Amino acid sequence: MKFLTNSLKSVVLVSIVCLAGCACAPLKKNDPLECFNRGVYGLNRGLDFLLLKPAARVYQKFIPGPFKMMIGHFFQNIKEIPTFGNDILQARWKDARTTSARFVLNTTLGIGGLCDVAGKIGFKSHTNDFGITLARWGVVESIYLVMPLWGPCTVRDACAAWGTFYMSPFPYMHSDRWEYSFLGLGFVEARADFIKNEAAFVEAAVDEYKLVRDAYLQHRTFQINGEQLSPKVNSTTDTSVHKNSTDTSVDLQGPPA
Repeated sequence: MKFLTNSLKSVVLVSIVCLAGCACAPLKKNDPLECFNRGVYGLNRGLDFLLLKPAARVYQKFIPGPFKMMIGHFFQNIKEIPTFGNDILQARWKDARTTSARFVLNTTLGIGGLCDVAGKIGFKSHTNDFGITLARWGVVESIYLVMPLWGPCTVRDACAAWGTFYMSPFPYMHSDRWEYSFLGLGFVEARADFIKNEAAFVEAAVDEYKLVRDAYLQHRTFQINGEQLSPKVNSTTDTSVHKNSTDTSVDLQGPPA
């Protein structure tokens, strides 16, 4: 029942976003909803300023470095589960073996994933998700979309996010309190990790919305097929965006899954 309820909410939300964007003129081939997306982006920035960023600053200031490292390793270890599932769905057998070895080693010898034992002996981590799986199965690239509370994605990735989420252990926790606590901590940990790069990010952004959009799309293209987008540069704004997008494209997407 919980799965059906969340799935219905996702479909309704995506539908509302798409209908709301119909009033917008198609300003860019991959961003026809730009006027709506900018409004949602501004809303997310406001919520970040009021809620998430202050929590991330408290986390960064008062949590000792070793504990922050262990928390980061813990969430990385959780991500190995959907990564493994999508490696299998994409028939990436070598990556699946590496991911499963990382999870087993870090969960056991790494004390529940608090230590990256596997990384120290040469098993490098990688990220995979159901959006990448859909892309490699041939689902065409869809339009860019900014989701409330979630951030940059595409319609394809917004729908696929539920697949990734239900491959993780979070929805199967018996206590909603524990589920939301872990998800909230994951949000704060990811936001705190970005604070150290935020000054350079803002400084690089002649148009912050475009910087986030182009960085996200380039990063997703790289994740899917190993190639960066090569859009035409028509202005000084676009030049600044693409010059810095590779370095700022990491961790632009929503909660851990």
